[in-house]
Amino acid sequence: MPSKPSPHSPRSDEAEQARWEQAAATWVDDADDIAFMTQGATDSLISALRPLPRESLLDLACGPGDPSLSLAKSVGAEGRVLSTDAVAPMVAALHQRARAAGLDWLETLVCPAQELRLPPASFDGACCRFGAMFFADLPEVLARVSRALVPGGRVVFVVWAEARFNPYFTCASGILTDLGSPVPSGDEQTATVFELAEPGNLAGQLTAAGFVQVQGTAHDFHMVHEDTSSEQFLARQLARSNPLAERFERLSDADQAEAHRLVAERMSGYEQDDALLIPAQCLVVRGETAQ
Repeated sequence: MPSKPSPHSPRSDEAEQARWEQAAATWVDDADDIAFMTQGATDSLISALRPLPRESLLDLACGPGDPSLSLAKSVGAEGRVLSTDAVAPMVAALHQRARAAGLDWLETLVCPAQELRLPPASFDGACCRFGAMFFADLPEVLARVSRALVPGGRVVFVVWAEARFNPYFTCASGILTDLGSPVPSGDEQTATVFELAEPGNLAGQLTAAGFVQVQGTAHDFHMVHEDTSSEQFLARQLARSNPLAERFERLSDADQAEAHRLVAERMSGYEQDDALLIPAQCLVVRGETAQ
């Protein structure tokens, strides 16, 4: 079995980039729903970053706009937010949403995080929500962010905590494995949402990159799916995850029906009124550049 790449070793990002390009349209279409579903994680990031009016902030792996839009509102028209992502359709969607909201001081840039060329000491703070797990070279990203921050500048990364705390990601995948459709062996070196879930991993990497006052905390919240029943959950998952959909298609018709039944059964415990309230946990890691 191939070993997973070390978090300290660069890994090829071609396959990762292709996956995100393929999924971009769905993420753009579902941007508002996903933002609502993960609001608890965004709140924890903003609380740790503490954006102020007139500040210049950097948002890495911005996707179609979360938390960039909230940050732009916080800094106001005399501030600046630069939102970057390697996936052009997501950046284009964010640009349109920012202009529609009148947030003209939100700038966008299509660029992989490890290739960013930013002026030294040009930002008061930087953040990344659920993107660091997929960076091809996280140490290089941290080095570039450190150079771009002013002395005493803040950085906040939010990543998913361990799988056992996040049934949103594990329920359907585990059932597909049980029914005979495991993760293909060729995908074992592909980054997962749990790449940085081990407690202390990301905090250690920030410390190694020269950040000080590094603190990591676990934050529990609920991923709220409005107007979604347990019977609809798997279909929503398949629409948002191409790898999961490919695994589902390998099952027989009977096993596909069984997958829907089993997922609905396990998710039924999270039903409340007309929504699913799925427990989740993220890790919030904060650091500062030396004064």
